[in-house]
Amino acid sequence: MVEPDADWVVDPVRGRDTVTLQTCTFPDLLNRLIVRADRV
Repeated sequence: MVEPDADWVVDPVRGRDTVTLQTCTFPDLLNRLIVRADRV
């Protein structure tokens, strides 16, 4: 989990072709869950 102001999660990763999925946590929406994947 990361805090809402963590901008690094949407930064590109040098040398990798990635996709990033982010969603808020319930019930308070105070953090985000981040999933990063490499395209194959």
